[in-house]
Formats: sequence, C-alpha cells, structure tokens
Amino acid sequence: MLTQPDCIAAYPVVLGGPVTVRNIQSVHAWLLEALRRNPVVEIDCSAVTDVDLSLVQTILAARRSAAAFGATLTLAHPASGALLDTLTRAGLLGGAASTDDAFWMKKD
Repeated sequence: MLTQPDCIAAYPVVLGGPVTVRNIQSVHAWLLEALRRNPVVEIDCSAVTDVDLSLVQTILAARRSAAAFGATLTLAHPASGALLDTLTRAGLLGGAASTDDAFWMKKD
C-alpha cells in the first residue's frame, strides 16, 4: 500500500563556482523554474567560490516569488564562505534593520 509521506522532499538547486552578475541570469531562470514546478526548493550555496550582491538579490527575489507561487525556498546550509562574506560586507546580517538573519543562517 502506498502512503503519502509526511514531508515533501525539497528540490535541490546546487550552485558552485562563481555566481556573479556575469552568470546570474541563468541562476535566476533556474530558480524560477524550480519554484514553478516544486513546492519546496532548497538552494545549496556551499560550493560557490565568488559571490556578489546579484546572488543575494536573486535569492531574496526568489523568496518573494516562492510565496507568490505557494512554494517554500530554503537554504541547504547556513550561509558560509563567499556568501557569508558578501552578506557581512553588505551589512545584511546582524543589523537592527535585518529581518532575514534567520533565513541566511538557517535558524528555524
């Protein structure tokens, strides 16, 4: 007998290497397509080597799109490495105005 699982497996979007303004358009398209087709999408940024604010902006916009599609967007791991460095340099973590710390640091 088949049963419905209690949780839905997240569709993985694994990013690696440099993710900058030079290639963000393909990342954006990939994320939107994943969100249109899957109720839960999980981004793995652990292998990115170079990040600029275009990735941060794309992920924040994808979170809004996910809500509009009735989907959920999460990170596979807390921000680290190049992504964490970019978030920190941009002042997007730990400030009084930051409401996204829990998302970036994967605190549920």
